[in-house]
Amino acid sequence: MVPESEGSDFDELVSRITVAANEELMGQIAARAILEDVEDAIRKGGRAVMLFASAPSQHSTWKAMIDIAKRGAADVDAGKIIAFHMDEYLGLEPDAPQLFGKVLRKMLFEPLGIKAENVRYFDDRLAYGTAVLLRKAIAAAEPESLVDELSRKLEREAEKHLEEIAAAFENAGGVFDAVVGGIGKHPHLAFNDAPDARFDDPKVVKVVRLSEVSRQQQVDDGEFKRLEDVPTHALTFTLPPIFNARKIHIIVPKAFKASAVKQTLDGHVSEEAPASGLRQPHVLPKVKFYLDKDSARLSKVAQEAIKRKGLVR
Repeated sequence: MVPESEGSDFDELVSRITVAANEELMGQIAARAILEDVEDAIRKGGRAVMLFASAPSQHSTWKAMIDIAKRGAADVDAGKIIAFHMDEYLGLEPDAPQLFGKVLRKMLFEPLGIKAENVRYFDDRLAYGTAVLLRKAIAAAEPESLVDELSRKLEREAEKHLEEIAAAFENAGGVFDAVVGGIGKHPHLAFNDAPDARFDDPKVVKVVRLSEVSRQQQVDDGEFKRLEDVPTHALTFTLPPIFNARKIHIIVPKAFKASAVKQTLDGHVSEEAPASGLRQPHVLPKVKFYLDKDSARLSKVAQEAIKRKGLVR
């Protein structure tokens, strides 16, 4: 049976997928393609406006990007990259190692040579006290009325900062030259989880409540020891600025993501599986999927890609 491919052409979808024998090789392939897009954007417009996710799934690609740049194997002027970070937790201590902006700065932006003044970070100190109270209220199963009241307070406290990030994005041209990210187990993009994810979200950035699947993924990734330690709320770019990017690189290794890959590539295009929106006709031609053999193992579409193009070794 041909897998469901509503909103996309099956052959086009297969052509957008590369499956590597292991995660390290997958990262190297993705890194070369990303840096080519950076070179192209700088050549055409004098800069590259980029959006980066932060997750263990991205680390092999970051390492390869830095290695390629340091060896001079790509003609990339990292000083001309304008970088935004895709999402950020609310309610973590300022020295928490899980903060996405901190991870990106230490592991990618600084080693690659992206200028500090060219990075637009989310404020991880935003509404700290309210976010902590929300996490405690949800953990204690407090009345939903209290959770709703705290949620509204959090959104009010975040409003000005989100307006500033949205304005910075518009001032950078309002379109990402390249998005570099992955998909979550839900499968989400950034922190856009069902049932709140919208393909046509009117907002550029917003406050979101994380699904329990997303929170559990952070434990599965080894980012947190216990579910109760994982924040319940975050800031995120919404789906439209991701889908509207000129190039979209989706990097998804590891066996525990196999089900999410299957939902993304084989199932219905639906907001219930937000990452499936990458297969919309106006989005798919801009997307490249990078998998390893473990993450590809359940998807008939990914297996078809291996059949047609071979497993990269």
